[in-house]
Amino acid sequence: MKITRSALVEWGKEYLEGRGIPGSGVEAELLFLSAGGIARAEFYRDREAPVAPAEEKKYRELIRSRGEREPLFYLLGEREFWSLPIRVAPGVLIPRPETELLVEEAIRLARECGLPFDFDQGKRNAASGPVGLTARRDCGMEKSSSRPNPKPETRNSELNFLDLGTGSGAVALALLTEIREARAWATDLSPEALRIAAGNARRLKLEDRIQFLAGDLFAPLEQYHGFFDLLVCNPPYIPSAVIPTLAPEVANGEPRLALDGGEDGLGVIRRVAEKGFQFLKTPGFLLMEIGDNQARAVEEILARTGGYEEIMILPDLSGRDRVVRAKKK
Repeated sequence: MKITRSALVEWGKEYLEGRGIPGSGVEAELLFLSAGGIARAEFYRDREAPVAPAEEKKYRELIRSRGEREPLFYLLGEREFWSLPIRVAPGVLIPRPETELLVEEAIRLARECGLPFDFDQGKRNAASGPVGLTARRDCGMEKSSSRPNPKPETRNSELNFLDLGTGSGAVALALLTEIREARAWATDLSPEALRIAAGNARRLKLEDRIQFLAGDLFAPLEQYHGFFDLLVCNPPYIPSAVIPTLAPEVANGEPRLALDGGEDGLGVIRRVAEKGFQFLKTPGFLLMEIGDNQARAVEEILARTGGYEEIMILPDLSGRDRVVRAKKK
């Protein structure tokens, strides 16, 4: 006798509960929807429908993998970020909701410059007021007529930004969906991350507006000094000794390269701060995610470089320090 949808999901919930998975009921349902390739509405329309053997087998495999603490979103294959479906897999950090603050602040800066926006996509919550302004205010992103070669030609209305350590490409792609006159350059040390990010760009039909470069932070960008209006970065900032204390799916499931910030968690942050202003126009902006106990240290690091002014820390929705913003002098 075939098992019903509701009975199978109940089994999945109990299995995950027995292995200490938080939110086991929600996860059991999400994994069932993924296994069957069905929408939630369809599931609830007929919870007592029988499950096909192949679908049941796939679901039980997913549940057992989750019970072994494989990250949920790797099993689902996708994580929503800025209302975009971002494909994820082992090899890239799973995008977090708090990282959307990077996108919000970048949009706010671009809006101050009067750049045109496309609110047919995206969240629309980052900036209020009229869109598609024609006058460019003095916002610190003035377009320079001189740029080192070789570089693509730019129009006065364009914003060129750099996403360091792009991972899945979530931040860069979110910005491109919102700012019509923006182009992105994205670097990552991991070939697998760049493959996944490029796939996300193709699926979102943004591949013509982003260039992916393989290398460690600024390594593939030496010809781009003084080129970018904006630099965004979600660096690894967790101290090495803290990583083993994280949830198993994070500590053992997500790439250590994207998590480990060195002994004090500030190793990559220092490198970004020390060289970042060299790649920005004068003035341009650096936006970087940080840990919630790193604000003072990061402010001091940026100040010591002598390359920034107007350094400020921005809190996330929970009130925790989350993003540092700095303007190139």
